[in-house]
Amino acid sequence: MISPGPKNLNYITIGGSTGGKKETFKEATANVTAASTITIPVAVPSGCKIVSTQVKPTTPLAAGELWDAALSGGSTAALGTGMAVNAELASFTTDITTAETNIAITKTGGGDFTAQGALRAIVYYETLVAMT
Repeated sequence: MISPGPKNLNYITIGGSTGGKKETFKEATANVTAASTITIPVAVPSGCKIVSTQVKPTTPLAAGELWDAALSGGSTAALGTGMAVNAELASFTTDITTAETNIAITKTGGGDFTAQGALRAIVYYETLVAMT
């Protein structure tokens, strides 16, 4: 049985006779500040399987600033390195979260970002529906 979520299809539940699997996503944005790490607060819950991630600047970063992305918190998988100012990152993973997980953006090569730009991320993940 496949049950769509609300009208905007925020999730799909695939059910067995007493339990199931829910496929869903979290989306968030973060402004780039004069810091070495920017956190995109997607807040994927503990115990979920992260399937894929997309990150893209919605407002350009400062010229010449490359960025790296990794999961942070309950998973620390690297997602991409040396991404260009306006590049979109699309990454597949198979990590299981052990605590709430966000995305950490760091400036390639270290140092602080110039306080310019914004990033949007979408994390697609699976969670189990309790058996009854």
